[in-house]
Amino acid sequence: LANTLSVGIDGIVAAHLLAHLDRLGYSLSIGSACATGSQKASHVLKAMSIKDSLIRGSFRISFGPETQLADLQQLSVEIFNWCQQNS
Repeated sequence: LANTLSVGIDGIVAAHLLAHLDRLGYSLSIGSACATGSQKASHVLKAMSIKDSLIRGSFRISFGPETQLADLQQLSVEIFNWCQQNS
């Protein structure tokens, strides 16, 4: 099922994580979906009164029709390992 998931990890800088994931071949996004390409904090999360440290750690994962469970499992391992090493 193609869809988008917003994830926030308190205590990290999402741009740093996404740079690491990009080097591994993953393409994730920062900011709101209506501001694709922007590196600014999501105005939507700000409007929801999400704390700044969680907004800094927020990113979007988009799933396409070809996304497999194994892809998501490997991505979650990469995110977990990076967070363990960098937070």
